[in-house]
Amino acid sequence: MPFHPQLLMALTGWCGRWSQKKDDGRRLATKRTNWPGSLMPPDPALFTCAHSRSVRPPLELVPASREPGTVAQVIADAASLPTLEEQMMLTDLRTYLPDDILTKVDRASMAVGLEARVPLLDHRVVEFAWRIPLRLKMRGGIGKWALRQVLYKYVPQELVERPKMGFGVPLEHWLRGPLREWAEDRLSEVNLKLHQLLNCEAIRTKWNEHLSGQRNWQFLLWNVLAFHDWYLHSKMHSRTPQFSLSGAQKM
Repeated sequence: MPFHPQLLMALTGWCGRWSQKKDDGRRLATKRTNWPGSLMPPDPALFTCAHSRSVRPPLELVPASREPGTVAQVIADAASLPTLEEQMMLTDLRTYLPDDILTKVDRASMAVGLEARVPLLDHRVVEFAWRIPLRLKMRGGIGKWALRQVLYKYVPQELVERPKMGFGVPLEHWLRGPLREWAEDRLSEVNLKLHQLLNCEAIRTKWNEHLSGQRNWQFLLWNVLAFHDWYLHSKMHSRTPQFSLSGAQKM
């Protein structure tokens, strides 16, 4: 199904209007369970959008502040650029770069007390790059064309053209190997039914498919594992009453 920014904008607007209604939390939770889909709503951002607006308006809490833009707003802002490539670049610059890549660099460097800097993100370099015509950024299916031409003068081409080496870890194999016993415990039917927030049957199916090698569900399963591990630890250390989505109080 193709992605339509207008649809996301409309849904985001509906989400905001819906959250303005008085709600004690249980009704919101009940609506969430009625959303289609095996694990989550059609777009988890919709539930987050509605649930995060429990304070209305949020800006009343922090003077001289502003709410962060949503992906829908970024896409809408980028629509004014003349080409699809430039729209994608701006969206990447405002979402993936600060929310993923730079976050990982900051965590990895701070873990060892290292101050990391990214010279290519100097505002003068970024502003200059945006003024360069698109034909100098992409040529013949090759990205970063102008930057490559500069590097070829100082760095052997075989080093420049090496495949990317990201921050990834062999999570797929870890879940089938050293982490299997831990994951099996967290994804057991008994544990998954403790909070009634996720579809136990769907998760168990994907876990079995992953173990058999039929599919690679490493990222989906890791999200579930991280959430469930957090839930178990917070429940263990919390003395406040717990609530299920049905509204029934749990101690």
